[in-house]
Amino acid sequence: MDLLLPKLGLLRSGIILLGGLWGLVACTAGGGFAGFGGGLPAELGPGVRTPTPTHPLRVALLPIVDDRRGPDGEEPDELYVYRGTTYRATQVGETGAPTPRLTEVVARHLAQSRAFAQVILVLNESQAPEAELFVEGRLTRLRGYVEAEAPPAKSGRPADERQVLAEVLIKNLKVRDRTGRVYFDGDVGWSIVEARRLPAGVEPDPWDILGEALRVGLEAWIAEIRAADLSGRVVVLGKAAAKASTTGTVALEGLSEHLPPGWALATRTATATPIGWRGPASCDALHFRQQQSFRFHRALGPYHPGVTIWRCPDHLQFRYGGQAEFPARFLGTLPGQLYFSLAIGESNWRDAEAEFARLLNVQPPSTRHLFELGGPSPARPPPLPPPGARLPRPVLRR
Repeated sequence: MDLLLPKLGLLRSGIILLGGLWGLVACTAGGGFAGFGGGLPAELGPGVRTPTPTHPLRVALLPIVDDRRGPDGEEPDELYVYRGTTYRATQVGETGAPTPRLTEVVARHLAQSRAFAQVILVLNESQAPEAELFVEGRLTRLRGYVEAEAPPAKSGRPADERQVLAEVLIKNLKVRDRTGRVYFDGDVGWSIVEARRLPAGVEPDPWDILGEALRVGLEAWIAEIRAADLSGRVVVLGKAAAKASTTGTVALEGLSEHLPPGWALATRTATATPIGWRGPASCDALHFRQQQSFRFHRALGPYHPGVTIWRCPDHLQFRYGGQAEFPARFLGTLPGQLYFSLAIGESNWRDAEAEFARLLNVQPPSTRHLFELGGPSPARPPPLPPPGARLPRPVLRR
């Protein structure tokens, strides 16, 4: 049997559904699930699976909270006009409250991935006394669109082409223990904006496009879960701060000793150029990353929150390029050195750049806008070539 009473249902996929939890789940003879009748697809498609659980742990999934606000919380019209093109939109409200259905889809996909030994759907912690960990999150965006009609002939586009749009974002889908300590904090997010050619006789469904965005976002989140350390050794703090120095100025190489708990040195190189600046790749760079954290932003895509610090010789010249969407900012100077920094995305260490500047004891910029830094000057001649280097022959002009 696929159902094991009295809990009404230990499924072969490893997911337990408490009886009557949502009133929406149906099991087929093969242990599958029925659809939602015009809503999110019941099956998001095949994902990465392993024969044995990545984490031999039982996890309980709490109801995802509907936290859509402002325009994201308003139901779009069935026909939605965007930049002169009419789209058919997902009508989330027509299928009832979206989060119970969304929670079930997330639970099913997570169970099928075999990331955990068992996934349990519950309304509260007390319903899963056997669970070692809990998963909870909040929905902030859930929309899908398809172009309503074939493009006009004068557009020059193929008649079977349709523009499709979708975006889903479940913020802070975190894994925590029963005491509230967070072992992993990640976003499930993805955006789709593209033109697609349709098979003959097929009309795109905005729910399918939205389901695809959800699947891609979930697969990225699950991949991070597989690689995460869920032993409790690393805990994601709500707010982080650098460890103070007791010896005064800290060298670039010593910054790792002052990182907050849950942060680590990810990469280092001696052949870098600050992002958004033009100059020789002759800078030292350290990239620090928040561990057990994964975020999504429509401009960045999926990313790991982090901070990069560059140290460049000040006899080299660097010019602001003005083309990078997120350029490094000039942090300040030390004798013979220029420092740059870049904090990417949302993290629990909001003052990271300012705290790095204090640890390094750099002299802050004298003005807010600087577009050219370093290089030789009359007071600072260019450095001499190394011993034994071949010097260019002088050119004699007559």
